[in-house]
Amino acid sequence: MWSDAPTDQAVLASLEEHEARVWAHCVQMTADSLGPAMGDAGGVALPALTALDDDSFNRVVGLGVRNPATESQVTDVVEFYRGLGQRRFRVELAPFAAPSGLSGWLRDAGLELGPETFTKKWCDLRTVESPPVPEDVDVRILDAGDADRVGSLNVRAWGAWLAPVSLQPWFAATVGRDGFVHYGAFVDDVLRTVGAMVVDGDLAWIGFDATDPRLRSRGLRQALTARRVADAGRAGARFVHAEVRTLLDTGRHNLLDRAYERSMWLSVVP
Repeated sequence: MWSDAPTDQAVLASLEEHEARVWAHCVQMTADSLGPAMGDAGGVALPALTALDDDSFNRVVGLGVRNPATESQVTDVVEFYRGLGQRRFRVELAPFAAPSGLSGWLRDAGLELGPETFTKKWCDLRTVESPPVPEDVDVRILDAGDADRVGSLNVRAWGAWLAPVSLQPWFAATVGRDGFVHYGAFVDDVLRTVGAMVVDGDLAWIGFDATDPRLRSRGLRQALTARRVADAGRAGARFVHAEVRTLLDTGRHNLLDRAYERSMWLSVVP
């Protein structure tokens, strides 16, 4: 854990649980074409997109963070995904997850420690000033009428045209929906960068960032992060948080500090 990470166990658990709730809502709002399904393992959400069989979507966050996990919860996780016919799923395990034997239970259940980690990033708006939003970047709040454009931009940005089914419904699902605020950065009136925010009390999650591959050096993503952090403060949030694959962390949400790394326990190791 980094020295700038929050030390309050309740705060750490809140960040994990908020991210898990956001992800669950995303799955629940996704079109039927992607086969959304939700399970529960003792209060821990188990989201799945059954049309894909991909651990990027079949991901468990928050196990063992509020209360110590049990071996039966681990069994419930495995049985839920396998019962859906999903070979690929993962448990993202926070370094403060309890009990100490949780990793062993995951291994005994057939999961293996993956080669990558996820980095949780955060900032406490009581101790840092909101960054200025660059005036030379045209940042707008998007609505449901922009959903198709948001979906198409994400597909291009992430190379998602290689998926077995169209992922555009996934990326577009929450645009204009209650609880989600989507932002866009425009260049010459063309949407070039997108990102989302969900504010829940004193917590603000930011994610779903994507930039046109031809414009990744223009600082558009940083402008969106600055706008979201500023808007989170105006909405009454105290903590802003996000997650990113650790290997991709350079330049991602660089207005946020590193908090900790989560290990990935995979049903199928790539």
